[in-house]
Amino acid sequence: MKLCLCRKYALCLATLILTSLFVFVAWEEIKPRAVTGGEAGSLRHFWQEQVERLPIFRNLRTRSKRTPDVRQEARVMKERMLAEFPALRVEKHPVPDAQNGFLMLFQLDDFISNLNPPLSEEFRQLLNGTTPWDADAARRFLAEQGDLVEWIEKIAALETRSVENLPASYDGFIGARSGQIASDILLLKARLAAEAGDEQGTLRAISAVTNLAAHYQKIESPSILSATIHTSSDLSIKKAALNTLLPALGKDVDLSFWKSIFATTSYTPSDLARIMRGEWNTSSDYLVFPLLIADERNRNLSDAEAVARTYSSLCNAWVTTLPTLSLSQIESFSPHVETSHLSSGDRKYIEVLQMGRESWLKGYIRAAVISSQQQAALDLLMLERDGVTLGAADAARITHDPMTGLPFVFDPAKRELLAPPDSARLNVVPLVLPW
Repeated sequence: MKLCLCRKYALCLATLILTSLFVFVAWEEIKPRAVTGGEAGSLRHFWQEQVERLPIFRNLRTRSKRTPDVRQEARVMKERMLAEFPALRVEKHPVPDAQNGFLMLFQLDDFISNLNPPLSEEFRQLLNGTTPWDADAARRFLAEQGDLVEWIEKIAALETRSVENLPASYDGFIGARSGQIASDILLLKARLAAEAGDEQGTLRAISAVTNLAAHYQKIESPSILSATIHTSSDLSIKKAALNTLLPALGKDVDLSFWKSIFATTSYTPSDLARIMRGEWNTSSDYLVFPLLIADERNRNLSDAEAVARTYSSLCNAWVTTLPTLSLSQIESFSPHVETSHLSSGDRKYIEVLQMGRESWLKGYIRAAVISSQQQAALDLLMLERDGVTLGAADAARITHDPMTGLPFVFDPAKRELLAPPDSARLNVVPLVLPW
């Protein structure tokens, strides 16, 4: 019983940690940093470090691997579930290692750990925004870490990515810190180029960081964690554009390019369904199914097959129903699955595996609203470029709030764009136009 409780608490803690990462990294206010133009914002980095340092989390990941026979049995169990729930299957598209952006991001952790000289604390603080912006220091740091910058640009130039044929060391989790460092370095290069009046250099850097972020999302089975990293990067790219890059470049910039960058990522219920499908595939391969099988062998679980089927049925309901809903509907969506056939102990596993859904949904909606708000701000700039004297009524002509379907609220005196009241409750802060 003690072992059983420990496993349940460990699984619960892992879920809570991932939920905390999801909430604090992407769904709470994207904290301003030097590269996006603002004050210090170390909360994201704090949570990333806690996730990767906590021994119980590392131990859980180790236990989930178990022995080769457990992993093999988990794969067979997964195929049985896919036969029952074909909507959970993903189409695999393996690519050569040298062309796999996701693989190279996974390997970036080791690359950064083995840097000589290592990343200085001063450079990390500049990236984190815990020190004031210093262009001279940024150029110096980039020169000192030329090999790292070259490697990051190589990853960002790749057009393909896959979770197939990854090394044995991959366990379904990918470090957030190294990817954030890579993203911040490219945004730093974009800011230096913008402040130098080099629009083409800025566009190249922004295209690179946008494509690098796509490696986390445009894989066959993006997990909640990889999707969170992608969302964090996506919103930070747009924030950097509006706060620092466009103001530095001035009003003559190519707004059509920025419009295409802002529209790269969508946040629809169908996109969320794809993430939920990816989460099931990742967790069944590396965490949930191996743990269920191991706990059943240790007599801590009555029926691993029944729990796996119930969990898969729940995920199937999410994947098949989400595309039929609006963003406003998914906030209250809660599919029902029958659990009366499970023992009371086995039902606890299902309860744990559902933890955090409400936060994920609220956060996803919030990200959708913020992304649309950023696109709407760019729409206003394009209207103004065409000779329109902006007024409050012009908000009806641009990108609308995807949560309510209503226009954003534009204050021409303050040049602020606000979310409608029903979406503003999600803590969507006013957005000031860059000029």
